Amino acid sequence: MLKGKCKEHNVILRIAISFLIGIGIIFLFNPHVLAQASNSEGSSSIAVVGVILGGLFGIIGGIAAAIVTSTQKIKELKEEFRLHEKEQIRKEIAQLRRDYLNPLKLSADELKERLKTLKNKQSDGAEAARVRPWFVTIKDYITRDYRPDKNFSFSNWCNGGEGYFAVSTLYLTLAYFATATRIREEMPFTILVPKYNEYIKILTNHIEKTRMDFGGTYGIWEEIQDSIGRIALRSDGDIMDYKAFYTALMDDRTCSAFLRMADYYVDFKDKDFASIISSLEALLDEFDHDGVLYKELIEA
Repeated sequence: MLKGKCKEHNVILRIAISFLIGIGIIFLFNPHVLAQASNSEGSSSIAVVGVILGGLFGIIGGIAAAIVTSTQKIKELKEEFRLHEKEQIRKEIAQLRRDYLNPLKLSADELKERLKTLKNKQSDGAEAARVRPWFVTIKDYITRDYRPDKNFSFSNWCNGGEGYFAVSTLYLTLAYFATATRIREEMPFTILVPKYNEYIKILTNHIEKTRMDFGGTYGIWEEIQDSIGRIALRSDGDIMDYKAFYTALMDDRTCSAFLRMADYYVDFKDKDFASIISSLEALLDEFDHDGVLYKELIEA
């Protein structure tokens, strides 16, 4: 739009100059003017012509200066608009990364590493037999099938040794479900950068793949994943912290929401962690493209 206005001003300038030069030529080569110039008595007429031509060319100079100034101002406004738009793009992408992408990246990476640890324990029969009761304790506490006597402190168990490993495994899973569910349901597309939306769609496809790998008949069913994710998200957009999670496990009013997740890890020895790890790695690989895309968009 601004570029079109610049072209329009240039055309007007050329027309104005051509018009005024034409008038000057008419005055200079008018037969009456030449006749008067040859007659000493017409010297006053020539003076009049000179005054008129001087005025005309003064007008030309004034118009040219005004248009040059206007064109320069338009260029400045155009550059100011470009910088403002660039800053708006930077802010919008920065907000997407802060609120959606960075939490997803962190939670996916932490869960991937924990599942690798469990996968290693799967291959060691003695170690698998040692770890399984930890998850059974969580499930039994939720279902109230068995709870140790009053001398047993569940909160202490959650914060020490074997209890921490088991409960934090559930927590890392919950945190990933929360960040993944938020992106799936809110679809945080950008208004200013359509190209970044294509990147969000790719991430969403990887999230769907991981969701399916976690699900299935003997997995954490997809709807349960979404429910856990919503429970974990606080009203301010943050995820409940570890203390809030194990407190919810101790509360009879809220603990049942995590039963399927606990049950899933009770039988961890039979789970296909390799597929989930592979899906999470593919998701994390996409974040390598984020930095390149961000730099490309900002420096464009």
